[in-house]
Amino acid sequence: MELNFDIKLSSGQKEVYDYVHDKNTRFIVMRFSRQCGKTVIAEILLIEYLCKKNTYNAYISPTYQLGRKVYNEITKLLEGTNIIKKANATTLTIESIYGSTIQFFSVEGYTAIRGTTIKGLLVLDECAYYPEVLPNGETIWGNIVMPITKAHNKTNKTLLISTPCGKQGFYYDFYNRALLKEDGIVEVSRTIYDDKLVSKEQIEEIKRSIPKMAFEQEFECKFLDNAITFFSGFEKCFTDKYQYNDNTHQYIGLDPSGNGNDDTILTKINDQLQVKQYLIKGTFDSKYQQIADIINNTPYLDNVLVEINGLGAPFYNELIKSIKRKNKVKEWTTTNTSKEKILSNLATDIQQRRISFNKEDTELFSQFGTFIGTYTKNRHLKLEAKLGFHDDRIMSLAIALEAKNTTKKYDRSNFRFTQSRTFKSM
Repeated sequence: MELNFDIKLSSGQKEVYDYVHDKNTRFIVMRFSRQCGKTVIAEILLIEYLCKKNTYNAYISPTYQLGRKVYNEITKLLEGTNIIKKANATTLTIESIYGSTIQFFSVEGYTAIRGTTIKGLLVLDECAYYPEVLPNGETIWGNIVMPITKAHNKTNKTLLISTPCGKQGFYYDFYNRALLKEDGIVEVSRTIYDDKLVSKEQIEEIKRSIPKMAFEQEFECKFLDNAITFFSGFEKCFTDKYQYNDNTHQYIGLDPSGNGNDDTILTKINDQLQVKQYLIKGTFDSKYQQIADIINNTPYLDNVLVEINGLGAPFYNELIKSIKRKNKVKEWTTTNTSKEKILSNLATDIQQRRISFNKEDTELFSQFGTFIGTYTKNRHLKLEAKLGFHDDRIMSLAIALEAKNTTKKYDRSNFRFTQSRTFKSM
């Protein structure tokens, strides 16, 4: 069957397409700028492999949200054809009449990737943003991704697609292996200035909307020494042999979620600016009880802030019923102004290395790396996770820090109340 999507490939997309059809090429490293069509060529190639006989192909993204987006786009492209035999929006699986399959995975659910055997095309999207080490201590490449390609490693094709994210990770390693002309590995690079997909006026507008180094990484595709993030130097705050001190003043921030993409995260922070985070799973009733248990069983608890935006208000109203020390728990509303304030306070503590995190907390580490600041047309600072990524752990942390910073304490030395603020010696 012949499919015509009326898409004219750019020179970069065509170069990638040709490499995928080159029998000597196994790994194609795509170093593409934003808005250079890297997802489009990936979708075209996945559809082509779906039209081959008896292939098993996979698309892996950092988050479930990105995978669902590409799944929806491919199924929509194939509407009106008889190619799809079965498409399951729950499992994100597409099966063709030719006996071929595309399975969509996310690094968030990395355990589901195990046991898969690729026979065809593997697409690793935004792979510079995969966590190098998983929560169980395994590496994403060596323990999860590489094993699923081994059975047919001589014929499989692997697309490693991303913009750079610092000089780290297996994506950066593969890029350097391609530069060294290692057999079977090639790289295709396109900045925002190549292929003329974006006008000069649009490029200038993008330049005005983001910091200079962010433009260099995201649109000029430069491998900078560190990932571009609003939280400069966050890597240095993650330490080995971390032991959280429960025997001092404690403060809690809670960022509830409904059934959306973000998780419900509870963060503890103490007077030494050590951080401990809890992922709260289950039904709403189960979440209430888990959170109440943590709050009720926390010694030296001074203050709790619970975000009440969206579903947070009814969540707060139910939660407070199970709290013993109700006077310790207060509502918190996130506005553009308050969000900028608490995140800026967190960024300052990180830059000055007053705060510390457990090096094993790979989820928090990953969210720091993908949290950016951009400017609106009115030059207002906009702080958020990159498209398709999460910020629930960061927001919970920032709220916990605010709970600490706004806690009133009685100062016996001069009989007055003061606001808490702890500084670690440098």
